[in-house]
Amino acid sequence: MPPLCPDGKLLDTPVLHPLFERVQDLDLPILVHGGVLRSPNGPGATELDHAGFIIRAVYQPWGGMTALSALIGGGVFERFSKLRAGIFETSAGWMPWLIERLDESYESKPNLVPNLKRKPSDVLAEGRLFHSIDPGERYIAHCVQELGEDIWLFATDYPHTGVAFPDGAQAAVDRPGLTQSAKRKILGANAQRLFPRLV
Repeated sequence: MPPLCPDGKLLDTPVLHPLFERVQDLDLPILVHGGVLRSPNGPGATELDHAGFIIRAVYQPWGGMTALSALIGGGVFERFSKLRAGIFETSAGWMPWLIERLDESYESKPNLVPNLKRKPSDVLAEGRLFHSIDPGERYIAHCVQELGEDIWLFATDYPHTGVAFPDGAQAAVDRPGLTQSAKRKILGANAQRLFPRLV
């Protein structure tokens, strides 16, 4: 699904609750794609200059940030206690920063998110939200160090242009600072937790 609904609502809109309930009942995850200029477009989609450059660098991660913030802040994981979600193609280096910011926002003004009953980092640590990494990302080890090794997934868009093939998986785990345990989880074990019906 895209990070926004066609009417511009975020992913915590009650309109999606029946979908989330059904997906949870079927033991399936929801998957969010950051998107690149696909309807529904988010703020900035038509206003950004140098669109190809800025869209890839900023707009796609912004879609992931928006989706993650709405799912956590809107209390979706509180309401649907078995729901799993994966966010794809939005890079990963921003995640530690955003989780820190969400925690700070929650701690200072919890009244702004009445459906959220705990810190966003606690929701993330629960292990039902997953996020893909891009093979050559420089800060993967930092992400794993800050947020743990249980949320990260190797994903590929092959045969899409610009994909590191056939060396993408190797590039993803060749980053310095990753333990063998983190590599094993990134390359498959975490995906099996996101999609347990495939095991």
